[in-house]
Amino acid sequence: MQTATAIFYKEYYKTRTTLACGMLVVAAVIVYIFIDLNQTIRFNGMTTLVAHLLMRDGRVASQIQLPLMLFGVALALSQYIPEMVNKRLKLSMHLPLPEGRIVGAMLCWGAVCLIAVCIIVYAALSIGLSLYFAPQIVGSTMQDTLVSMAGAMAAYMLTTWIIIEPTWRRRLCNCAVSLLMLYPFVMPTSCAGAYARMWLPIIAFVIASVCLALHSAYRFKRGAQ
Repeated sequence: MQTATAIFYKEYYKTRTTLACGMLVVAAVIVYIFIDLNQTIRFNGMTTLVAHLLMRDGRVASQIQLPLMLFGVALALSQYIPEMVNKRLKLSMHLPLPEGRIVGAMLCWGAVCLIAVCIIVYAALSIGLSLYFAPQIVGSTMQDTLVSMAGAMAAYMLTTWIIIEPTWRRRLCNCAVSLLMLYPFVMPTSCAGAYARMWLPIIAFVIASVCLALHSAYRFKRGAQ
């Protein structure tokens, strides 16, 4: 228990700046979303905006998608780049814990941080949008936002997979595979609720990204060349 607590504190010390900056950026994007929404209503009117959303399946709050995924990538970089550059991960693997539990604790820290930020984003958007739109529009918008949050988690796990892979050749392959896996989360669409029938593949991608990160940790522990 004390070892796990020490790992969590180490992860907090490494990521505290990234967490603070990421939350500021996400908060700024949320503020921008509502400023842009107010400006659109001011110039076009609420009736025109609602008609556009209903008749053309338009989307609102789509600006949060990319910042969340970049936040996941930045969090993984701040966690694992120092470990690899300073060769601290190799030392951590020799702690009196299985390597799966050590890396699992590190991944757990990143996942909990991402989930906390996503909960705040979800609450802010759902409450704010409910002041403007009917529950049907808010529901479809938040469904798309949940997909963006799943994409942020996948981006975090896949970035971890790339960084802790011990060989450069496999890292390049991992980059290509990661781009293919992340494409469903960022593919261009102007249709609200476009991801409604993709939840099973999305969940499968997130679970696969966790397994891939643990696999790289296993290869690192075994000293793969």
